[in-house]
Amino acid sequence: MRIGEPKDYSDKHSSLYESWEGVCNSVPGAYPAEIYQFVHEQCNRFGLAYPPEEFVHYVIDYLYNICTMWDPYTMYYGEVTDIVYTDDWADYTYEVQTLDGDYIEADPQFLETFKIIPGRDLEAFQKVISHPGLEALEKHMGISIRDYISGELTGESIVDVLSPQTLQQLRTIAGCKENVDAYADLVTWAAFAWMIGPAGRAFRAGMSYIFDVCYTYGECILYEGCIFSPQQYRVVKRPPQSCVICGLDAWCVEMVYIEGKTRYMCEHHVNPTPRSKFHCGTKFCKHTECPHHPAAGQGLKAIDFVRMVHGHQQNMVEWNGGRKPKELPAK
Repeated sequence: MRIGEPKDYSDKHSSLYESWEGVCNSVPGAYPAEIYQFVHEQCNRFGLAYPPEEFVHYVIDYLYNICTMWDPYTMYYGEVTDIVYTDDWADYTYEVQTLDGDYIEADPQFLETFKIIPGRDLEAFQKVISHPGLEALEKHMGISIRDYISGELTGESIVDVLSPQTLQQLRTIAGCKENVDAYADLVTWAAFAWMIGPAGRAFRAGMSYIFDVCYTYGECILYEGCIFSPQQYRVVKRPPQSCVICGLDAWCVEMVYIEGKTRYMCEHHVNPTPRSKFHCGTKFCKHTECPHHPAAGQGLKAIDFVRMVHGHQQNMVEWNGGRKPKELPAK
């Protein structure tokens, strides 16, 4: 499943902050009745009158905007829900299927990986519901919501958007401004608890395609502003941007275009014919961990390096400020 149209290469997106419009759905006109019922139950739990429904609706609106637009990572970091942001993009090579059926290696700079951890949403819900209040929620979940609700970050608090009639009803129930703020905290805490718990799974799936795809396939990736299901990519157990042939992850690996395909290859496999005592044709290299290095396995430590240009490689002399090998300080 590929969500959205493929992006032009001049308009790559590297994160949800840039891609949320194509990944998340806009605020719906109505929310599930279950979330209002849950808020009502929590008010009863603490002996409080149920606040006006318009007020509850705007609280949910704010939470929805936080999780989709203002801070779209709110539900993916830490232990907030059962779908988490992972570091797999930095550990493995991902090859994404193009529209013509070929696979290309994804640039990790524009890649994010997500997966499901079954049962995590129940654990998160139980933790939040056992520690009432917005302050406790932020402390135990490691997220920040109060600044959005109060208007500190948005310039408009929940109370500011209420109709005069609803605001008057709320003040009558609460009795004073401090109690209005307390109501806002309670309703926000209760609504968020429902949203991240097992009862909110369908709600989350409708809120973000990332949840929807992960619930269906167990994982997904966000690449260049598009979501891909596992059917549209494959994972190779080697570091990203490492040599496609030997898996070397070193300074001499670069992207090359060979036989009609773009791939990452090390100098040894780009230029297999030796031009010097080094197996890969390099004039100078102190990366002794490389299996193609004549000193490999001798326990020497890799230090600063520089190289002369060979094949398609970059001029590492220029990268080191134009200094020659003998001019480089040893570590």
